Amino acid sequence: MDRQELVDKYLQNQLSEEERVLFDRLLEEDEEFRNEVQFMEDIQRVSQQEDERIFREQLLIFEKESNVRRMSGRYVKLLLAASIALVVSLGYVFWPKPQESMEQIFVEHFEPYRNVIQPVVRGEEQQKNEKQLAFQYYEQGKYDKAIVLFDKLYSTSKEPYYLFYKANALIQLNRAKEAIPLLEAHLKTKDTLAEKSPWYLAMAYLKINDKNNTKKWLQQVVEQNRYKAQTAQKLLRSLN
Repeated sequence: MDRQELVDKYLQNQLSEEERVLFDRLLEEDEEFRNEVQFMEDIQRVSQQEDERIFREQLLIFEKESNVRRMSGRYVKLLLAASIALVVSLGYVFWPKPQESMEQIFVEHFEPYRNVIQPVVRGEEQQKNEKQLAFQYYEQGKYDKAIVLFDKLYSTSKEPYYLFYKANALIQLNRAKEAIPLLEAHLKTKDTLAEKSPWYLAMAYLKINDKNNTKKWLQQVVEQNRYKAQTAQKLLRSLN
């Protein structure tokens, strides 16, 4: 069997028992073969590094340590072949990776905040007041109906959480522009849910493809180090 084919099979962990015996014998008796195997193992190890700078630096180290310029033509060819193979195999690192669209990122990360204001009682039908009905619609995904009641309830009670939940419903209904002023107003209140508003402002701007304002609010989420801080940090990296 060709020595190079033997090395290739070894690196791919595909040696038969008979080939393994031959490989081990050559490794023990043939210094040139042993050096070749070591060289190719080093190349394979570098190929696992997802960093072009490391790849280039390591190739230079291999070249220097192995005195490639003084090697036989066989080793020069090996280096060239290995370099080409690495460029192909690491192409996904060197070429720009396709980025998710802002819409895709939005779909992956947005969901309306859960109802923590008015627990919805399941089971027996009972007469519900408007507040109970509003949050029941919200939980059921009947956001249009919920919004109507949130408007009415806020106008009479001025409870700031109605702004927050109405904004969530609007974002879910692809009306993110309408949600933004509500979240900004909610953020100025002392409502216990106000710390959540920066995240939903980021989601609203993400929905309308406003990258600068998305990043601005994600950064505020990170700086506050509260609700969704770790997720916001990851999103910031993906948007840069």
